[in-house]
Amino acid sequence: MKQAKFITLVSDSLGVEEKTVKVVVRVLREAGLFTTGARGVNAPENTSLDAARVVLALTASPSPSRAAQDVSYFGALKADIREELHDATYELEIDRNHTLEELLVHCIDGRRLGQHEATAVLRLSDDGSAVIKGEFFYEQEFVQRDQWESFQKNKDGLDSGEMARLWLSSPEAKERFNRVLSTVINRSGEIPFQAIRTIANAFLEDEAAK
Repeated sequence: MKQAKFITLVSDSLGVEEKTVKVVVRVLREAGLFTTGARGVNAPENTSLDAARVVLALTASPSPSRAAQDVSYFGALKADIREELHDATYELEIDRNHTLEELLVHCIDGRRLGQHEATAVLRLSDDGSAVIKGEFFYEQEFVQRDQWESFQKNKDGLDSGEMARLWLSSPEAKERFNRVLSTVINRSGEIPFQAIRTIANAFLEDEAAK
């Protein structure tokens, strides 16, 4: 999908002004997180990965300047499947090993959340938390699972100070810690998966028309 059409699609689907979408795209491109190439008739097609990243950025924050930071952070989260928590990946038909970014890419490529898609929403918060809410109170939280599992394997025999340093040894964990500490008013953004489905259908139609 060419960029002009892509910008209009995202704007109409998410109810965001086109100028805001353009700024987010520019910020992501400058950070190496969006397709680049020639301009004009030889410009590259925008991809489902581009769309997933723009959706993450626009949902996470109204500030385009945070787009690259938010995409890198939220996109890497994975479903929280710790034993003490309810694992809703089965009910929501989510691959538990996919990152949030990969999940959105699969949805835009045509994957569905089963019977929950009609009412499911993705919520991203300033403090770094992320959750997909479905029907019948099904909720799936997303966390820095790779960092958590690494921490669990290496924490035995460490005192509290050493455990804190171990946990904060990864940039991802440090960012979550800073988000929690710096968030006074915790604002959240939500996007219904029906809006993502609208984007997905437009990509499929564009591909079929080639």
